[in-house]
Amino acid sequence: MCSSQCLIDRRKQGLRRPTKYRASLQLVAQEYAIISVATSAADLPLSQACAMIMTMKYATVIFDFYGTVATRDGKGLNLDALLRERGHRLDASLAREYWQEGFDGTTHDEASQSRDHYTKWQRSRLLSLLDRSAVPTSTAAELAELLADPSTRGSMVPYPESHEVLAQLRGAGIQTAICSNWDWDLTEAIEASMLQDHFDFVVSSAWVGARKPHARIFEHTINALGANPETTLFVGDTWNCDVEGPSNHGLTPVYVRRPGREVDHTHPLHTTTDAVVGDVHVFEDLRPIVELCTFPTKLGSNSNP
Repeated sequence: MCSSQCLIDRRKQGLRRPTKYRASLQLVAQEYAIISVATSAADLPLSQACAMIMTMKYATVIFDFYGTVATRDGKGLNLDALLRERGHRLDASLAREYWQEGFDGTTHDEASQSRDHYTKWQRSRLLSLLDRSAVPTSTAAELAELLADPSTRGSMVPYPESHEVLAQLRGAGIQTAICSNWDWDLTEAIEASMLQDHFDFVVSSAWVGARKPHARIFEHTINALGANPETTLFVGDTWNCDVEGPSNHGLTPVYVRRPGREVDHTHPLHTTTDAVVGDVHVFEDLRPIVELCTFPTKLGSNSNP
Protein backbone atom coordinates (compact mmCIF):
# COMPACT_ATOMS: atom_id res chain seq x y z
CA MET A 1 0.00 0.00 0.00
CA CYS A 2 1.23 3.47 -0.83
CA SER A 3 2.42 5.48 2.19
CA SER A 4 0.87 8.86 3.01
CA GLN A 5 3.97 10.62 1.69
CA CYS A 6 3.79 8.55 -1.50
CA LEU A 7 0.16 9.60 -1.95
CA ILE A 8 1.06 13.26 -1.46
CA ASP A 9 3.87 12.96 -4.02
CA ARG A 10 1.53 11.31 -6.53
CA ARG A 11 -1.12 13.97 -6.12
CA LYS A 12 1.30 16.86 -6.38
CA GLN A 13 2.59 15.40 -9.64
CA GLY A 14 -0.89 14.56 -10.91
CA LEU A 15 -2.34 11.08 -11.25
CA ARG A 16 -1.53 9.21 -14.45
CA ARG A 17 -2.84 5.88 -15.71
CA PRO A 18 -0.44 3.48 -17.46
CA THR A 19 -0.66 3.76 -21.24
CA LYS A 20 -1.86 0.82 -23.34
CA TYR A 21 0.02 1.82 -26.46
CA ARG A 22 3.36 0.57 -27.68
CA ALA A 23 6.13 3.14 -27.65
CA SER A 24 6.43 2.84 -31.44
CA LEU A 25 2.77 3.74 -31.95
CA GLN A 26 3.02 6.62 -29.49
CA LEU A 27 5.95 8.11 -31.36
CA VAL A 28 4.09 7.92 -34.64
CA ALA A 29 1.00 9.47 -33.08
CA GLN A 30 2.90 12.36 -31.49
CA GLU A 31 4.88 13.09 -34.65
CA TYR A 32 1.96 13.11 -37.07
CA ALA A 33 -0.99 13.68 -34.70
CA ILE A 34 -2.47 10.28 -35.58
CA ILE A 35 -3.66 7.77 -33.01
CA SER A 36 -4.71 4.12 -32.98
CA VAL A 37 -8.43 3.60 -33.55
CA ALA A 38 -8.62 1.15 -30.65
CA THR A 39 -6.32 0.18 -27.82
CA SER A 40 -6.35 -3.39 -29.14
CA ALA A 41 -4.18 -2.19 -32.02
CA ALA A 42 -1.26 -2.10 -29.62
CA ASP A 43 -1.40 -5.90 -29.41
CA LEU A 44 -1.20 -6.37 -33.19
CA PRO A 45 1.86 -6.51 -35.43
CA LEU A 46 2.91 -2.99 -36.30
CA SER A 47 1.85 -3.33 -39.96
CA GLN A 48 -1.67 -4.37 -38.97
CA ALA A 49 -1.86 -1.73 -36.25
CA CYS A 50 -0.94 1.00 -38.72
CA ALA A 51 -3.80 -0.13 -40.94
CA MET A 52 -6.17 0.76 -38.08
CA ILE A 53 -4.76 4.23 -37.56
CA MET A 54 -7.01 7.16 -38.40
CA THR A 55 -6.12 10.77 -39.01
CA MET A 56 -7.04 12.82 -35.95
CA LYS A 57 -7.43 16.57 -35.77
CA TYR A 58 -6.73 16.43 -32.02
CA ALA A 59 -4.66 13.78 -30.25
CA THR A 60 -5.42 14.99 -26.72
CA VAL A 61 -8.51 16.44 -25.02
CA ILE A 62 -8.16 18.07 -21.59
CA PHE A 63 -11.35 18.68 -19.64
CA ASP A 64 -12.28 20.93 -16.78
CA PHE A 65 -14.19 18.97 -14.13
CA TYR A 66 -17.06 20.81 -12.42
CA GLY A 67 -19.66 22.19 -14.81
CA THR A 68 -18.02 20.39 -17.73
CA VAL A 69 -18.08 16.62 -17.16
CA ALA A 70 -19.77 16.50 -13.72
CA THR A 71 -21.87 18.53 -11.32
CA ARG A 72 -23.15 18.29 -7.75
CA ASP A 73 -26.24 16.28 -6.92
CA GLY A 74 -27.85 19.23 -5.11
CA LYS A 75 -27.95 17.46 -1.74
CA GLY A 76 -25.05 19.29 -0.11
CA LEU A 77 -25.12 22.25 2.25
CA ASN A 78 -25.06 25.71 0.74
CA LEU A 79 -23.14 28.53 2.45
CA ASP A 80 -25.54 31.23 1.28
CA ALA A 81 -28.55 29.27 2.58
CA LEU A 82 -26.84 28.55 5.90
CA LEU A 83 -26.14 32.25 6.37
CA ARG A 84 -29.73 33.24 5.56
CA GLU A 85 -30.98 30.72 8.13
CA ARG A 86 -28.88 32.58 10.71
CA GLY A 87 -29.98 36.04 9.65
CA HIS A 88 -26.93 36.95 7.58
CA ARG A 89 -26.27 37.61 3.92
CA LEU A 90 -23.36 36.82 1.63
CA ASP A 91 -22.66 39.59 -0.86
CA ALA A 92 -22.48 38.07 -4.36
CA SER A 93 -19.69 40.34 -5.61
CA LEU A 94 -17.62 39.63 -2.50
CA ALA A 95 -18.15 35.89 -2.95
CA ARG A 96 -16.96 36.12 -6.57
CA GLU A 97 -13.89 38.03 -5.43
CA TYR A 98 -13.00 35.25 -2.99
CA TRP A 99 -13.87 32.21 -5.13
CA GLN A 100 -13.52 33.35 -8.74
CA GLU A 101 -12.22 36.66 -10.08
CA GLY A 102 -9.92 37.42 -7.16
CA PHE A 103 -8.82 33.79 -6.78
CA ASP A 104 -8.39 32.28 -10.23
CA GLY A 105 -4.93 32.66 -11.74
CA THR A 106 -3.22 32.89 -8.35
CA THR A 107 -0.52 30.69 -6.81
CA HIS A 108 -0.51 29.13 -3.33
CA ASP A 109 2.66 27.07 -2.97
CA GLU A 110 2.72 27.05 0.82
CA ALA A 111 -0.87 25.76 1.02
CA SER A 112 -0.09 23.03 -1.52
CA GLN A 113 2.55 21.30 0.59
CA SER A 114 0.04 18.72 1.84
CA ARG A 115 -3.66 18.07 2.33
CA ASP A 116 -3.42 19.35 5.91
CA HIS A 117 -1.81 22.60 4.75
CA TYR A 118 -4.44 23.01 2.07
CA THR A 119 -7.51 22.42 4.26
CA LYS A 120 -6.18 24.86 6.89
CA TRP A 121 -5.69 27.45 4.18
CA GLN A 122 -9.23 26.87 2.87
CA ARG A 123 -10.60 27.39 6.37
CA SER A 124 -8.67 30.63 6.84
CA ARG A 125 -9.98 31.98 3.53
CA LEU A 126 -13.57 31.09 4.45
CA LEU A 127 -13.24 32.78 7.85
CA SER A 128 -11.84 35.89 6.16
CA LEU A 129 -14.78 35.98 3.75
CA LEU A 130 -17.28 35.63 6.60
CA ASP A 131 -15.52 38.32 8.61
CA ARG A 132 -15.79 40.75 5.69
CA SER A 133 -19.47 39.79 5.46
CA ALA A 134 -19.94 40.91 9.10
CA VAL A 135 -20.73 37.39 10.30
CA PRO A 136 -20.05 37.01 14.06
CA THR A 137 -16.90 35.07 14.92
CA SER A 138 -18.80 32.29 16.71
CA THR A 139 -21.16 31.78 13.78
CA ALA A 140 -18.28 31.83 11.32
CA ALA A 141 -16.42 29.16 13.31
CA GLU A 142 -19.55 27.01 13.45
CA LEU A 143 -20.05 27.23 9.68
CA ALA A 144 -16.39 26.56 8.93
CA GLU A 145 -16.50 23.41 11.04
CA LEU A 146 -19.74 22.28 9.41
CA LEU A 147 -18.54 22.81 5.85
CA ALA A 148 -15.19 21.12 6.51
CA ASP A 149 -16.96 17.77 6.73
CA PRO A 150 -16.88 16.19 3.22
CA SER A 151 -20.17 14.41 3.87
CA THR A 152 -22.01 17.76 3.98
CA ARG A 153 -21.06 18.73 0.43
CA GLY A 154 -23.22 16.26 -1.46
CA SER A 155 -21.90 13.98 -4.19
CA MET A 156 -20.56 14.65 -7.65
CA VAL A 157 -22.56 13.12 -10.51
CA PRO A 158 -21.69 12.90 -14.21
CA TYR A 159 -23.66 14.76 -16.84
CA PRO A 160 -25.89 12.40 -18.88
CA GLU A 161 -23.58 12.24 -21.90
CA SER A 162 -20.22 12.25 -20.10
CA HIS A 163 -19.61 8.49 -19.94
CA GLU A 164 -20.52 7.93 -23.58
CA VAL A 165 -18.48 10.84 -24.96
CA LEU A 166 -15.39 10.02 -22.90
CA ALA A 167 -15.59 6.35 -23.86
CA GLN A 168 -15.84 7.30 -27.54
CA LEU A 169 -12.78 9.54 -27.32
CA ARG A 170 -10.70 6.87 -25.62
CA GLY A 171 -12.00 4.27 -28.04
CA ALA A 172 -10.68 6.45 -30.86
CA GLY A 173 -7.28 6.45 -29.15
CA ILE A 174 -7.49 10.08 -28.02
CA GLN A 175 -5.63 10.89 -24.82
CA THR A 176 -7.89 12.46 -22.16
CA ALA A 177 -7.21 14.35 -18.94
CA ILE A 178 -8.77 16.46 -16.19
CA CYS A 179 -7.25 19.85 -15.31
CA SER A 180 -9.35 21.48 -12.61
CA ASN A 181 -9.37 24.34 -10.12
CA TRP A 182 -10.34 22.05 -7.25
CA ASP A 183 -9.37 21.16 -3.71
CA TRP A 184 -7.09 18.34 -2.54
CA ASP A 185 -9.75 15.67 -2.99
CA LEU A 186 -10.24 15.83 -6.77
CA THR A 187 -9.54 12.10 -7.12
CA GLU A 188 -12.36 11.27 -4.71
CA ALA A 189 -14.73 13.64 -6.52
CA ILE A 190 -14.01 11.97 -9.87
CA GLU A 191 -14.50 8.54 -8.32
CA ALA A 192 -17.84 9.68 -6.85
CA SER A 193 -18.95 10.63 -10.34
CA MET A 194 -17.81 7.19 -11.62
CA LEU A 195 -15.65 8.77 -14.32
CA GLN A 196 -12.23 7.66 -13.06
CA ASP A 197 -11.63 5.07 -15.79
CA HIS A 198 -11.94 7.62 -18.59
CA PHE A 199 -8.82 9.70 -17.96
CA ASP A 200 -5.10 9.19 -18.57
CA PHE A 201 -4.10 12.03 -16.27
CA VAL A 202 -5.72 14.11 -13.52
CA VAL A 203 -4.40 17.31 -11.95
CA SER A 204 -5.91 19.65 -9.35
CA SER A 205 -4.79 23.21 -8.78
CA ALA A 206 -4.43 22.21 -5.13
CA TRP A 207 -1.61 19.79 -6.00
CA VAL A 208 0.44 22.09 -8.25
CA GLY A 209 -0.04 25.31 -6.26
CA ALA A 210 -1.55 27.34 -9.10
CA ARG A 211 -5.08 27.92 -10.38
CA LYS A 212 -6.16 28.26 -13.97
CA PRO A 213 -5.55 30.46 -15.93
CA HIS A 214 -2.03 30.55 -14.41
CA ALA A 215 0.60 29.22 -16.82
CA ARG A 216 1.95 26.64 -14.35
CA ILE A 217 -1.07 24.35 -14.32
CA PHE A 218 -1.32 24.24 -18.12
CA GLU A 219 2.41 23.62 -18.55
CA HIS A 220 2.31 20.92 -15.87
CA THR A 221 -0.58 19.13 -17.58
CA ILE A 222 0.83 19.34 -21.11
CA ASN A 223 4.28 18.18 -20.00
CA ALA A 224 2.89 15.27 -17.98
CA LEU A 225 0.85 14.09 -20.95
CA GLY A 226 3.68 14.60 -23.42
CA ALA A 227 1.10 16.37 -25.56
CA ASN A 228 1.57 18.76 -28.45
CA PRO A 229 -0.42 21.97 -27.72
CA GLU A 230 -1.23 22.31 -31.42
CA THR A 231 -3.17 19.02 -31.36
CA THR A 232 -4.71 19.49 -27.91
CA LEU A 233 -8.28 20.56 -27.20
CA PHE A 234 -9.23 22.14 -23.87
CA VAL A 235 -12.91 21.88 -22.87
CA GLY A 236 -14.39 23.90 -20.02
CA ASP A 237 -17.19 26.14 -18.79
CA THR A 238 -15.40 29.25 -17.50
CA TRP A 239 -14.19 31.80 -20.04
CA ASN A 240 -11.06 33.13 -18.33
CA CYS A 241 -9.88 29.74 -17.04
CA ASP A 242 -10.92 27.43 -19.86
CA VAL A 243 -10.83 29.66 -22.95
CA GLU A 244 -8.40 32.53 -22.43
CA GLY A 245 -5.91 30.48 -20.40
CA PRO A 246 -5.62 27.56 -22.85
CA SER A 247 -5.56 29.94 -25.84
CA ASN A 248 -2.59 31.77 -24.35
CA HIS A 249 -0.69 28.47 -24.26
CA GLY A 250 -1.43 27.33 -27.80
CA LEU A 251 -4.31 24.97 -26.99
CA THR A 252 -7.63 25.06 -28.84
CA PRO A 253 -10.46 25.90 -26.42
CA VAL A 254 -14.09 24.78 -26.48
CA TYR A 255 -16.56 26.64 -24.30
CA VAL A 256 -19.33 24.52 -22.74
CA ARG A 257 -22.28 26.41 -21.31
CA ARG A 258 -25.10 24.15 -20.22
CA PRO A 259 -28.68 25.44 -20.04
CA GLY A 260 -29.56 26.55 -16.53
CA ARG A 261 -25.98 27.13 -15.36
CA GLU A 262 -25.23 30.34 -13.47
CA VAL A 263 -23.92 33.33 -15.40
CA ASP A 264 -20.22 33.21 -16.20
CA HIS A 265 -19.07 36.67 -15.12
CA THR A 266 -15.68 36.11 -16.74
CA HIS A 267 -17.28 35.94 -20.20
CA PRO A 268 -16.82 39.30 -21.95
CA LEU A 269 -20.48 39.52 -22.96
CA HIS A 270 -22.01 37.43 -20.14
CA THR A 271 -23.89 35.53 -22.86
CA THR A 272 -23.41 32.37 -24.90
CA THR A 273 -26.24 32.50 -27.42
CA ASP A 274 -23.93 32.14 -30.45
CA ALA A 275 -22.60 28.77 -31.62
CA VAL A 276 -19.18 30.34 -32.12
CA VAL A 277 -17.70 33.30 -30.22
CA GLY A 278 -14.82 34.65 -32.27
CA ASP A 279 -13.14 31.42 -33.32
CA VAL A 280 -14.20 29.53 -30.16
CA HIS A 281 -16.83 26.79 -30.45
CA VAL A 282 -19.65 27.05 -27.90
CA PHE A 283 -21.55 23.85 -27.08
CA GLU A 284 -24.43 23.13 -24.69
CA ASP A 285 -22.97 19.71 -23.79
CA LEU A 286 -20.08 17.41 -24.67
CA ARG A 287 -21.63 15.47 -27.57
CA PRO A 288 -20.10 17.55 -30.41
CA ILE A 289 -16.57 17.00 -29.04
CA VAL A 290 -16.10 13.60 -30.70
CA GLU A 291 -16.93 14.87 -34.17
CA LEU A 292 -14.77 17.94 -33.60
CA CYS A 293 -11.78 15.76 -32.75
CA THR A 294 -11.83 13.05 -35.38
CA PHE A 295 -11.49 12.77 -39.12
CA PRO A 296 -12.66 9.32 -40.35
CA THR A 297 -9.81 9.09 -42.86
CA LYS A 298 -7.47 6.09 -42.80
CA LEU A 299 -3.75 6.62 -43.03
CA GLY A 300 -2.70 6.50 -46.69
CA SER A 301 -6.16 7.37 -47.98
CA ASN A 302 -6.40 9.95 -50.73
CA SER A 303 -9.65 11.38 -49.35
CA ASN A 304 -9.59 14.69 -47.52
CA PRO A 305 -11.01 15.18 -44.00
